[in-house]
Amino acid sequence: GMVILKLFATFFCFIASGVQCDDTRSCADGSTCCKTRAGGWACCPLPKAVCCDDHEHCCPEDTTCDLAAGTCDQGGFSVPWLKKVPALVNEPNEEKCDDETSCPDGSTCCKLSTGDWACCPLPHGVCCNDQEHCCPQGYQCNMQTSTCERQSLVFPWVFQKAPLYSLSAASPDSRGNDKCDDQHYCSDQQTCCKTAAGTWGCCPYSKVTRDPVKHIEATLNVPEWISD
Repeated sequence: GMVILKLFATFFCFIASGVQCDDTRSCADGSTCCKTRAGGWACCPLPKAVCCDDHEHCCPEDTTCDLAAGTCDQGGFSVPWLKKVPALVNEPNEEKCDDETSCPDGSTCCKLSTGDWACCPLPHGVCCNDQEHCCPQGYQCNMQTSTCERQSLVFPWVFQKAPLYSLSAASPDSRGNDKCDDQHYCSDQQTCCKTAAGTWGCCPYSKVTRDPVKHIEATLNVPEWISD
């Protein structure tokens, strides 16, 4: 069991903490960034979604937007398309568990069975009842199968599954535990990683494999500036 959790932890470094649209905008985990008509960002509430050309709607993966009918088509099957929602503004602040303890930005405070605080490496994560794991927002913890499950938004008879996320210990408030360079740093329990664009990003784990960059760049948190 612990071996599997360690493998999951390495994998989740690349998929956790939502979907980054750019340095200032992000969408919830399990959604897709789409451009608006004005050139801004909006969120489609589906993973790997197709952004429709009207810049207002989106469709599930591997379907085609029918702008005239307002549907998503695949073969002879059609489902209604979805309305996009505004993207979230990235907040640089850490997640406060209490007056003395915090978790990194983009994570969620959860209680351990000992009563201590722990960090779920997801924004708005769901804390599981075993007090050892957590799931993405919108999912439910299935302790029997050790998975996170949610009903498909498009096909109600299909359940989407993902492995459980392991909690990491929370720590006292601090700044600059992982210094990227003279101007940027990542919060406690995070690691500086280079994106494909050459800028700094923060992976929500204290010890991670920094390569390959192409798997990291879409999900990194933005590092904070070091103030004098």
